[in-house]
Amino acid sequence: MMTGGLRVPFVPTPELVVRRMLTLANVKPGELVYDLGAGDGRVLSSAARDFAARAVGVELHASRYTDILERVKRERLTDRVKIIRGDFFRISLTDADVVTLYLLSSVNRMIRPKLERELKPGTRVVSHDFLIRGWTPLRSEKVRDQYGTHMVYLYQAPSSFINRPVHHRHRPNHISPIMNNLPWLLRERRNGLNIANQKPAQRSLG
Repeated sequence: MMTGGLRVPFVPTPELVVRRMLTLANVKPGELVYDLGAGDGRVLSSAARDFAARAVGVELHASRYTDILERVKRERLTDRVKIIRGDFFRISLTDADVVTLYLLSSVNRMIRPKLERELKPGTRVVSHDFLIRGWTPLRSEKVRDQYGTHMVYLYQAPSSFINRPVHHRHRPNHISPIMNNLPWLLRERRNGLNIANQKPAQRSLG
């Protein structure tokens, strides 16, 4: 997925982590969940199917956008799930109740001002593996699956916008699956993200 001139790797969030993210965010029936960089649509599907929420997925990659459309039709969720093909930096989030993220730290840093401008009070933001630097999570949890340990960070507007040190009950001592499987993606430069030209084979986590 490419957005704002950046390239963000597609690594599916394990279903166990998806459910924990939405549970931690306390998603309620009828609430509106935005997934930024919707990948294969599994967050949208779970939000609508398991939590009776409405969901909006933003995905720029053409084939993944098509795959999500087909998934939503196949699972008969078209009345509760909307897919936008576009750059999430250009999509308004003012009506979101929950925003889910699985981006890089550099992208979280870039989108933070947009979230601070647009999110209404009480909106929850839940990020898989990567902190939003400058924000204070309400909660952080470890989730373990067959691939290793994942971190889930829960934030809320505007209380999390206060910059305080982050304290973990247990200091994270894990390698994120995205780092473990795609270390070549994490060579960051000051002006953006530098992606190595040669890709290793991708292993799906889903």
